[in-house]
Amino acid sequence: MMTIEYPGEFWKDYQLLDCGNFEKLERFGNFVMARPEPKALWDKSMSDEQWNKMMENRRQNKWTWFYIDEFHLLLKEEQTAAYSVEIWKRFRKWGGIPTGITQNIKDLLASREIENIFENSDFI
Repeated sequence: MMTIEYPGEFWKDYQLLDCGNFEKLERFGNFVMARPEPKALWDKSMSDEQWNKMMENRRQNKWTWFYIDEFHLLLKEEQTAAYSVEIWKRFRKWGGIPTGITQNIKDLLASREIENIFENSDFI
């Protein structure tokens, strides 16, 4: 398993907002930038258009609503569930409103990670 190295504890204002396709979207204080990341071999959780829109909205103090259809499918596997929780938290901190959509509530509630997502949600 490959990992991306994060700045140390002394970087209090650092956030990894998203990564994939050999790039990472990071926030350093008030600055947001996309940089190359050769270890990010997977797909981004957001498209380039979504990244750019979120950055633009943040600069204008606007919220970005982000819909994830069939959300229960992301929570079935341990790795995608853990990644979904992190993206959920980071997206909220960065001015986003993540919204998971599903018709299968039983599968959604069966996930061990759903509690973390509920705790980081303004509404259900």
